[in-house]
Amino acid sequence: MNIEKMEKKKVIKGLIKLLKSKEIIVKRQATKALVNITDERALEPLIQSLKDEDKEVQRNAALTLGKIGNRRAVEPLI
Repeated sequence: MNIEKMEKKKVIKGLIKLLKSKEIIVKRQATKALVNITDERALEPLIQSLKDEDKEVQRNAALTLGKIGNRRAVEPLI
């Protein structure tokens, strides 16, 4: 499934897994898709990704949460 389809179908867990991709373009597209899915279902998995062992995933989750701009993410980001 491509990222555009994942975004349309709101496959949040799959998009978050793509934040681990070694390809920067894939990470950027997944981040953009997650920002576009600004409903509550995207927030909690992204907040949990802040605790991922992979620092790149943590970074991308933080950037995505910042772009979404939901107040619920403020405390976990701090």
